[in-house]
Parts: sequence; C-alpha cells; structure tokens
Amino acid sequence: EPKNYSARETPRNATVLCAELPCQAGDEVWTMEDRDLMQLVLDDLEQAGIPVTCEVRQVVVKRLPQAYPLYPVGFETNFELLDKWVDSLDNVLTFGRQGLYAHDNTHHALYMACAAARCLGDDGTFDRQSWDREREIFASHVVED
Repeated sequence: EPKNYSARETPRNATVLCAELPCQAGDEVWTMEDRDLMQLVLDDLEQAGIPVTCEVRQVVVKRLPQAYPLYPVGFETNFELLDKWVDSLDNVLTFGRQGLYAHDNTHHALYMACAAARCLGDDGTFDRQSWDREREIFASHVVED
C-alpha cells in the first residue's frame, strides 16, 4: 500500500496495492495480459488469506526487465572470486544490489553508501578493517515489506 510509505495523500478514497511478480522477459508471466495478471494476484492474495472483496477500478502493469540481480545456481563461487579481485584494487569499492549481489531494500543500499563514507578518512584513506566489519552487517540485511 504505497500511501503507507509516502506523505502524499493521493489517491483519495482508494487503496492502491503494488505486487511484484518475479519472472523473465518473454516468459508466461511476462507475456500475460494485464487483466490476467490482476487475476493471478487476486487469486494468490485469496489463497494467502487476504481476499480482495471490493471492486478493482484499475490495473497498471509496469514490466521491468532488470530490477534485482538474478542468482544462478552456484553464483557464490563466481561472486567470491570477483569480490576478492575487486577488493585487491586500489581506490575501487563495490556495494549495493549489483555490487554485492544483494537482494535488499533501497534503505539497505543507502546504509551501505553511508558505511562507505564512514570508512573514508579526511585524508582520503580508506579503512578496510572497518569496511570488512560493515560487510558483515550487510550480510544480515533482509528484504522488508
């Protein structure tokens, strides 16, 4: 319910629900008609014990081919190799969803940016030990709805 996350008071006299449906561009879900997607979401909500009992006035579908990183089986091995390589580079730092292969919320990505800034000294040096401690905190992040 977006108005729970915003100071905006629109739309009035209406409730807006936002549903994310993970899929691949071109697959069965991606190519569904908007009304069929609506029915899929309504059916899933009912199955979860959250039935929508009012009229649905409008359906708006936004298809994003890339929103979160995809995790192929065995990605950890490749990620660890790349992460060690990036860590060996002077003056390079990676973080965020794509940088750390982290499926998390925007506020987590912002936390990572603030943590990086805290590790940067006034003289331009970077405290790698503090960054390593921060990385341990990042590992505890979970998606919040």
